Amino acid sequence: MYWPLMEETITLKDRLKMAAFLLTSKKLTNGPKVREFEEKWSEWLGVDYSLYVSSGSTANSLLISAVKELYGLKDGDKVLVPATTWMTNVAPVIQNGLQPIFCDINFNNFSFDVEDLKYIATQHPDIRAVFITHLIGLSSDVEQVRSIFPDALVLEDVCESHGVEGPGGIKRGTSSVGSTFSFYFGHHITTIEGGMVCTNDSQLYDLMRVKRSHGMARESEFNYLKYVSENPDIDPSFLFVTDGYNFRNHEICAVLGISQLKKLDNNIHL
Repeated sequence: MYWPLMEETITLKDRLKMAAFLLTSKKLTNGPKVREFEEKWSEWLGVDYSLYVSSGSTANSLLISAVKELYGLKDGDKVLVPATTWMTNVAPVIQNGLQPIFCDINFNNFSFDVEDLKYIATQHPDIRAVFITHLIGLSSDVEQVRSIFPDALVLEDVCESHGVEGPGGIKRGTSSVGSTFSFYFGHHITTIEGGMVCTNDSQLYDLMRVKRSHGMARESEFNYLKYVSENPDIDPSFLFVTDGYNFRNHEICAVLGISQLKKLDNNIHL
């Protein structure tokens, strides 16, 4: 049997918009179109801040790295993850020196099994964070996880569940410490490759901005002057204040994302 991942979803109109931009713009690297896409995505989702990155996988890596630094997690601290999820939900936990604790799933929404959650809470009361996956368009019970692990940081991977809602019709990915989305070819909208990491925490957003671009201070939106004043002997253009990556995306894919976003709600309801 042949079950394709996805039919072609990049329309002629999308292609013409990318072509026109490519032929008329002098800046193709991360710039104003990326910022526009981030702002439109934040408005659609209902969060304060979003960062467009190279994939949903790098969104996970960026979020875990920044959360560890900002919230003071130590090497070996425990992060609860579901036994059924994508590998790049688990790999960043390991790569950042944290310890994944696996929880079995249920067959209703393929998220955490409640009884296993309760058992793990007795065996690992020192869980520092829970990385929840909303799998195949189904909503995980974030509220129940919070009730069992009230002191843990809650992170959400909504990579393939764009628009899925929790109680009160609130979109998932809006009420946790941070959330991630993927725009890979097989998802609700595509930017060919790409992802978004979202938060309502201004300091987490700022740190992720810096980490997204090698750790450069000049990427900071809220703390740049502080970084400069603390390092008067270093040229601000070459001031690196943390470890980082090159997880940036570029203008052409952002143009595609802006175009695709207009049909996201319709795609969700198909």
